[in-house]
Amino acid sequence: MTYKDFPTTSINSNLHLTKEEYEEYLKRYAEPYEHLILFNSLVTKIQKVEENWILSYTKFGESFKLEFDFVLVCVGHNVKPRPVPPEIKGLNNFQGEIIHTKYIRNA
Repeated sequence: MTYKDFPTTSINSNLHLTKEEYEEYLKRYAEPYEHLILFNSLVTKIQKVEENWILSYTKFGESFKLEFDFVLVCVGHNVKPRPVPPEIKGLNNFQGEIIHTKYIRNA
């Protein structure tokens, strides 16, 4: 599982990287974008305001807001779903099906 434009340096096939090789591969791929990534942050709200999006988040207990033209929600193929959903206010009143994003195939 590698990107077509970013080959792996592993001696293994692109489809059979070890966990360690895959982690290293993803780190190398992300290096040019690290200045755009917020680590150790918790997104608390995403809100559409006119033509933009306001993203609210906390980092080490301090609150911040950023404005964007668009928002992508990307969970990833390798996410391990929690056995129990997190505590979300009002979740017990929700009448629909609760499904982890890992299992969504089309939307």
